[in-house]
Amino acid sequence: ARASAEEGGDPRPLPYYARESKLDEYPGTFDDYSEIVIQFGFVSMFACAFPLAPLACLANNMMEMRTDATKLLYSLRRPRYRGADGIGSWYKILTAISYAAVITNVSLLTFTSPAIREQLGLRGAPLVWFAVGLEHAVVLFKVLAAELIPDTPMWVRRAMARQQYEKELRFKGGGYADT
Repeated sequence: ARASAEEGGDPRPLPYYARESKLDEYPGTFDDYSEIVIQFGFVSMFACAFPLAPLACLANNMMEMRTDATKLLYSLRRPRYRGADGIGSWYKILTAISYAAVITNVSLLTFTSPAIREQLGLRGAPLVWFAVGLEHAVVLFKVLAAELIPDTPMWVRRAMARQQYEKELRFKGGGYADT
């Protein structure tokens, strides 16, 4: 067996795959998703209380990308590939947070902003009904936007259809399409 360079044996450095096999294993994406979802929750739910929060989060996320890339490249073993169709249950959590953000922001604006109360001249129960009506209007707009704007752009759907068509041609023995 070959002795390592540290033990006074072969002075040649270990190949990259041997060095990488000694690194810690990648813990998975749960912590990464969790961090981003919590940040999204704070930014979206309290955007009207601290309007500079999205800018601060952008700066944080840019630095986080660099540190995570460094960590993945030099400190951890390469993660095993696990295919996924989407982000899984995180999508439902993000949707719930976005609805909670509508309620939180409408409440913060209507109940803590003296400008809105003074402009509309509302106090007590009429102010609450105004808040409920505004919240319902924003939720309706959110639902309509989600229904009317497609999740996948047209050019992506065309490219996917073309790939599927070419795949079917190959399996039928027709070869590749000309264009």
